[in-house]
Amino acid sequence: MSLSLMFLLVLIVCFGVVLLLTRSTETERAVRRRMAVLSQEAVKKPTAEGTILKQEFLSPTPWVDDLLASLPGTSAMLNLVKQAGAEWWVSSVILASLGCAVAGGLLAQLRFDSAAFSVIAAIAAGFLPTAYLFILRYRKLQACETLLPQAIELMAGALRAGHALNSAIEMVSHDIPDPLASELRMVYEEQSLGLPLRDALMNLLGRIPRDDMRFLTTALLLQKETGGNLVQILETTARVMKERIRVRGQIWVHTAQARVTAWVVGAMPFVVFVLMNLTSPGYERLMLDDATGRTAVYVGLFMWAAGVLMIRKLIAIKV
Repeated sequence: MSLSLMFLLVLIVCFGVVLLLTRSTETERAVRRRMAVLSQEAVKKPTAEGTILKQEFLSPTPWVDDLLASLPGTSAMLNLVKQAGAEWWVSSVILASLGCAVAGGLLAQLRFDSAAFSVIAAIAAGFLPTAYLFILRYRKLQACETLLPQAIELMAGALRAGHALNSAIEMVSHDIPDPLASELRMVYEEQSLGLPLRDALMNLLGRIPRDDMRFLTTALLLQKETGGNLVQILETTARVMKERIRVRGQIWVHTAQARVTAWVVGAMPFVVFVLMNLTSPGYERLMLDDATGRTAVYVGLFMWAAGVLMIRKLIAIKV
């Protein structure tokens, strides 16, 4: 095993141990989130209109925040960070991406001595922080989607007991676990500070962009504008969401074989490449040093990506 590969493995193991030992508890994360919100409310960013609304910053450094605000794509990255529930600045994500890209490119250059593979490795490594945010976002949205029917039933019960909608949202935020509890608590706090219900619900939908949450916000806004029995509307919405969860579970079971096949077929080329390289160092140079071999690698990667997207399209059944 080469020295660079040994160094990379030791670095990954050490980094994983440090993350495991320094991981904060859920209470500490909740306290830090609340303190960050309070600190952002305390720091007023001057604007030409003199708005009193809370400003969303991209970096704790003012000049970096102004620079990032003028760049395209930073608002989408900010939305991704909020949807993932991460305590990251956009500047931190960009800095981490650049660091991963440089490290990946250097390691690939030391191991393969190929400019093309170094560029590919740098690009792939640069997307690792964003991929981690997408994983956090998926987990958070899945958890919120699972808890949403229970939250709606509790909200309907509070309304039936005579509470107002704002009070019902506040009560539900204390009776269900995170991450949905913190999102509903934010809706309650925004309304308490004077934000209209429509704006608060639209902010909630922006943080949880799922169809079930869209059903809930639409039902609440339509009832507010047209009237009707809100308790019955919420109970019907909860039943529809439970049925959708049941159908999605059945689809998940029936498509399990296709998903496992996609994972195995998609990971097999890379696993075989790594194993062959570990058992026979320098074996890949017969292919990478030749122009025809590099062309075959590029074509293979393109066909691999097309196959993965095709399998995902086949098993992606909308409910």
